[in-house]
Amino acid sequence: MNLLVVLLFSLQFAAPVKLADGFDPSTAGLAAFDGGIIAWSANGVKVFRYGSKTPVDCGLDGLRDVISISPGDFNGDGLDDLAILTKFDAELWVNRRGRFEKLNIFLPEGAYNKAVWADYDHDGNLDLFLLGDKSVLLRNDGAGFANVSNNFPFVQGRAVAGVTRDSDLLVTYSDRPAVQYVDEGGGRYEAEELKARPLLVKALGTVAVLDYDDDRFEIRPDGSLIWLRSETKGR
Repeated sequence: MNLLVVLLFSLQFAAPVKLADGFDPSTAGLAAFDGGIIAWSANGVKVFRYGSKTPVDCGLDGLRDVISISPGDFNGDGLDDLAILTKFDAELWVNRRGRFEKLNIFLPEGAYNKAVWADYDHDGNLDLFLLGDKSVLLRNDGAGFANVSNNFPFVQGRAVAGVTRDSDLLVTYSDRPAVQYVDEGGGRYEAEELKARPLLVKALGTVAVLDYDDDRFEIRPDGSLIWLRSETKGR
């Protein structure tokens, strides 16, 4: 499988602190949002405010079968909302000052692996890419989302991951080389196949890693979530 490049630098950490366990290593992931972190797997979701060892109840406790969570402030209120992919559907959850509420909004059905927020047309609103067997682009006009996939040059293939690079979109696939969608301006993109295969470099003995504010969070093969605090902060 083609995977994205992630560079993890050597830092000096204090003794590891276990925050939680019970994560499914085969589906685990981590993301940062609004001064906190979200950890998930098919077994559920846990949210921690940065610096706290205790998970908070923010409305996500009942979620199961999660594939991916992507934070992004799509409504411009200064708070990160969430695009959540499960093995059943794609969902949008709005941030109500620290508590998340699922929006009753239609998103196209599909087998998606990753959601990516990006202002593809530079109108000031975050748009949403749903990447998977048949990828989708949903344009945010400030009042709702419209499917404009026909206006984007998606190549055929099973997308497994994606990330923005400047204003371009880099997507990796399980069945073809990676593609960089180059921003030509005005909502126009050009698909360029990457000859070299991106590699994923992860810390040994981990299944998911997040470096945040010089600290590191890891989900390990035993399903535990570990916090490694930076020794350079003097906390």
